[in-house]
Amino acid sequence: MSSNITSLFFIDLLKINERRMSLFKDFIIFLKRPKNDNQPKIISIVSSIKVCFYTILIMVLMDLVAGVIILPLKILNLVPNLKDFHYTVFNIIRITFILPLIEELIFRLPLKITKINLIVFISMVFFILFYRFNLLYTLIISFLIILFGLLFLDKNSKFLLFVKHILNSNFLIVFYLQAVIFGGLHLLNYDLDLNKILIYPFIIISQVLTGLFLGFIRIRYLYGIFICIFSHMLLNSLYCIILAT
Repeated sequence: MSSNITSLFFIDLLKINERRMSLFKDFIIFLKRPKNDNQPKIISIVSSIKVCFYTILIMVLMDLVAGVIILPLKILNLVPNLKDFHYTVFNIIRITFILPLIEELIFRLPLKITKINLIVFISMVFFILFYRFNLLYTLIISFLIILFGLLFLDKNSKFLLFVKHILNSNFLIVFYLQAVIFGGLHLLNYDLDLNKILIYPFIIISQVLTGLFLGFIRIRYLYGIFICIFSHMLLNSLYCIILAT
């Protein structure tokens, strides 16, 4: 009985590994020529949960590889120090829920342009740019942007069609650029030293890879944005727990 359970356990592990590797291979193929004109896959809620699990596994493995790459820099004390992080309730909620949601809505959501996607993207960008000045007013204006966009922006408007054309014509550039900017923003987590500026690209390798992979998930699945959001939240929660212990 025990041997049968053990056998089933290892068979399940092999199946998980096979599916994970299949997803990773598709990701590598996609990177060679990113495009968003393929028909996205429609999957069930159960399958979405599985993809979310595989996504987290792959991102953790990529983080480990990135960690090995920058290990010599850490040994040589060339990596800037992380800014102090206080484990308050608000900071934990911000890191594990708020930031992943906003980041996915800004970087991954507009990889497919629709009326609602564009409106939410503009609203989120406005919020990020101005919330430090006055949080309440910024929230109100961000909400109004969404409201007026839904009411007055026609899905066949020239503006929306123009944005779609620009995205589709330059998708490879947009796809890689969103990942690089996403990674670059994470430099704000460090006490930056301009004398170490040549080291910065190595520091953000992990975040750039994450941006690329989540971008791939966004394009591959019909409702991939939700997989991106939940995977990002769970990954941040995992790292938050690890760093707190």
